[in-house]
Amino acid sequence: MSSEPDGSVIERGVESVEALAGRYVPETVGATEWSREEALLAKRAPLRIYLGAAPGVGKTYAMLSEGRRRLDRGTDVVVAWCETYGRPQTIAMLEALEQLPPATIVYRERDFSEMDAAALIARRPQVALIDELAHTNIPGSHRAKRWEDVIDVLAEGIEVITTLNVRALLRRIEGPSATANPRYRVGDVEIDLEQRRVTRGGEDVRLTRTEWSLLEALARNHGKLLTHRWLLVQVWGDGYDEDVDVLRVCVSQLRKKVEPDPRRPQAIATEPGVGYRWTLRPEAQRSSSD
Repeated sequence: MSSEPDGSVIERGVESVEALAGRYVPETVGATEWSREEALLAKRAPLRIYLGAAPGVGKTYAMLSEGRRRLDRGTDVVVAWCETYGRPQTIAMLEALEQLPPATIVYRERDFSEMDAAALIARRPQVALIDELAHTNIPGSHRAKRWEDVIDVLAEGIEVITTLNVRALLRRIEGPSATANPRYRVGDVEIDLEQRRVTRGGEDVRLTRTEWSLLEALARNHGKLLTHRWLLVQVWGDGYDEDVDVLRVCVSQLRKKVEPDPRRPQAIATEPGVGYRWTLRPEAQRSSSD
């Protein structure tokens, strides 16, 4: 049990690092998990999932394309959540569809956007397009995971078309590993991929969505030489695979935020003419080998 800022008491499950440190962390309103049996019993509408081996292979575009086809046949279709990552073709496909405004969740004195499942259920379309099924919602959301929101939607008889990376399935099957969500430290900068947080001297460092995607691509492949083209496709999509200047600018901006001295990078090493390499080792590996 723990106290809220207004004096009310709630029962907590597994505490996060922030909660154990004495910081208030808003809990999800709904139960943190559906059982398999509950999900099957609650499901009252079809669920279609577009699977992809990696980011940028066209899952979101395929989902939107099906939505357009359904709309053209007279079906009531609504986009509840979509990540375009600035890809022109995806944006063009999205513009022809009705989009549900996101919910705003305040966390650490910042506004975050999440899918508004309650508004979607109130709107009651025949089909809902919901991108990134494996997404983890911001603390304070109604549910902890987007797939739990999807079950709520299915339970209301609304058909859902969604997307999922195979990598997310593999993590679920194989279970967590020591480096599934590695943490890094360089100077006074700490990078926590699980909490999606970067701090410098204990203060939060704000990254853009693109900077965070680039940081994740690098940090989850520590020690590996990542080519310009691979990084461009992972972060921006297939249409940007030759825009090396765009990548260089973003790397420069990222270094200013995560390197103690951007002029002497310790985390992001340049491999001239080829790409970049994340040179830091996760904290767990550092402690075991030191």
